[in-house]
Amino acid sequence: MENLIRFQTDRDLHKKSFVLENEVANIFEELLEAGGLDVPKDNRPELKAELEIFIQSLIAKSIATEALFGAHDQVDAFADIITFATGAILKLGHNPLIAIAECGKEVNSRVGVMVDGKFEKDLSDEAKSNWYTADYNKSELMASHSEATKPYKIDKDVFNALPESTRLAIEIGDSWGNINKPEVTG
Repeated sequence: MENLIRFQTDRDLHKKSFVLENEVANIFEELLEAGGLDVPKDNRPELKAELEIFIQSLIAKSIATEALFGAHDQVDAFADIITFATGAILKLGHNPLIAIAECGKEVNSRVGVMVDGKFEKDLSDEAKSNWYTADYNKSELMASHSEATKPYKIDKDVFNALPESTRLAIEIGDSWGNINKPEVTG
């Protein structure tokens, strides 16, 4: 997590104005990536417009209702996103702390500029030659999805650092039907 914070602070990204629409679009873009979809940078303004239409549709259909909220509510929402992302990483069979550390190494190896509220990496050959590619093999808890019914090992300190609800979810089972409690080592 320190590397991700450093990515923000080294580039003074934390000093940029908080624009909820930009933050939501960035997160939604990453969710699309998780589903195997890409949003080319030229299409980002359209993505934001479509998200606004989607939100208005949810409100019009009373699927979502407008509520008064403040900064603490927004912090809570983004912390919840991190919590759900942690669970998703675990369900994919990876140690979230190691995966996040690898992601941090990757994003910190890039240089670029801010465009429309999003960091745009420098795509020059010179810049690419310094890129680190996250090695998510380092974060694997299981060899493959086919081994999901076998107990897996998780370091005691890593396991204990997880939120109680995440530890409970691991102990109960995951979306692959793994009902074995992990072997806590260390």
